[in-house]
Amino acid sequence: MFSTPVEEVLEPSSEPERDLHRRLRARSRFVARLLKFDEVVVDEVEEMANEDAGRTLSDFGKPTLEGLESSINRPTVGAHQFEIKSSIIQMVQNMWSINTWDPMAAKFLEKYFPPEKTAKLRAMILSFQQDDGETIYEAWERFKELMRKVPHHGLLKW
Repeated sequence: MFSTPVEEVLEPSSEPERDLHRRLRARSRFVARLLKFDEVVVDEVEEMANEDAGRTLSDFGKPTLEGLESSINRPTVGAHQFEIKSSIIQMVQNMWSINTWDPMAAKFLEKYFPPEKTAKLRAMILSFQQDDGETIYEAWERFKELMRKVPHHGLLKW
């Protein structure tokens, strides 16, 4: 049920029917916007469900970097001519058989963020609550710190 502010109720109107129709039109536009918003949210949820249709539960337990931007910026090289010694190239090639960023990130996440640890940290994010006596600022900073600890949490950014 919609309520009307007291100021509007007490203020007499010279054209009450026109005011009533204006308010009804405004409410119907508001309700139409709400319904349209609900349709957009349902469409997004259906789209996410279709994207995840081929994944199994074990796939959801493994951390991924899908949809995340890299926080590492490649430095610009000031020199136009430089030499990398062949021994360094061989050393880097022999260290791992990784030649792209995605396999490197996957190995890193598997080593330092096993599924149990990721699940525990994600549960902490999802069950986050402001502590007694804690200011909103302190709670927000604590929440952001949790989000930084688990960059692959898979939660939407608002």
